[in-house]
Amino acid sequence: MDIQFELETKLNKIGESKVGEFIVDLLNHSMKFSLKQVEGETQHDYTLVFKEVSSLYYISAYTEDRMDMWEPEEGDWIELTSIDYFKNGIGRIGTTSIMYPKIRTGS
Repeated sequence: MDIQFELETKLNKIGESKVGEFIVDLLNHSMKFSLKQVEGETQHDYTLVFKEVSSLYYISAYTEDRMDMWEPEEGDWIELTSIDYFKNGIGRIGTTSIMYPKIRTGS
């Protein structure tokens, strides 16, 4: 089976899952999602881990009210709506101002 097709099939399966936990580990270049998907009376729990992550792009909202931060209420959740894989990366990323994390050694 084509690896690209297999990956896309698996990623599509977890679409619209509730995100219970999302961890970005900058030091180890990884991201981890704990996901819950409910279909009728059936619940599936998934853990999705990305390794060798070089970039992350997050959008809170597309509209002008994206800067209006709101306090979540009991029962609110975040849903995984889109996740994409680019086999050859997305190319060069440029920005006018950028802040790099400082990585310190244990010595």
